[in-house]
Amino acid sequence: MVEFINEEKDTTEEREHIAGARKIQWVYADGAIEAEIRTPGKNLHGFCESECSNLKDYDVIRFERLGFSRLDKNK
Repeated sequence: MVEFINEEKDTTEEREHIAGARKIQWVYADGAIEAEIRTPGKNLHGFCESECSNLKDYDVIRFERLGFSRLDKNK
């Protein structure tokens, strides 16, 4: 029998600190595509992998650490 014991502290203060932290997700520079993600609270600017160039209007994808996004209009 295996018993899982979670020794990590998970307090509200720690979650708020992590949620407010700036995060980096590495993307290969070759072929990286500039991206803007619009949320109700703010617009996020960054880069996505070259595979994003194959997206069509209204395709839904999942970004790491962000969630699901939809391409409204491919420019």
